[in-house]
Amino acid sequence: METIEFDKQPIEKALEDWGAEITGINTLLGCCELLAGLAEEATELAQAALKMRRTLDKSNPTPMTTGDASRNLNEEFADVLLCAAVLGFDRDEVARIIREKAARWSTRLEEGCDNV
Repeated sequence: METIEFDKQPIEKALEDWGAEITGINTLLGCCELLAGLAEEATELAQAALKMRRTLDKSNPTPMTTGDASRNLNEEFADVLLCAAVLGFDRDEVARIIREKAARWSTRLEEGCDNV
């Protein structure tokens, strides 16, 4: 199976560059408002993913182009990530969970392909 390499620098660097502002946002808004913002942004991310699917699938046409949908999806993902960063998510725990879930997902797909 091919290993995909992700550039770790840009997102972490952006969060590091704006660390003081992120801390200030957390202080000003507090946990409850940030959780509400995260929920709102997560909903917008879900909608952007569904819109992107429509541009690719074409079974339910939309006037939005795939390029515009992709940009919107990236923007909404960034909003979710920023909210999570401001909330102070545990990067080590998230990394551990990603590894576990990626392995489980991959195994399920491989097992599903073997059953076909």
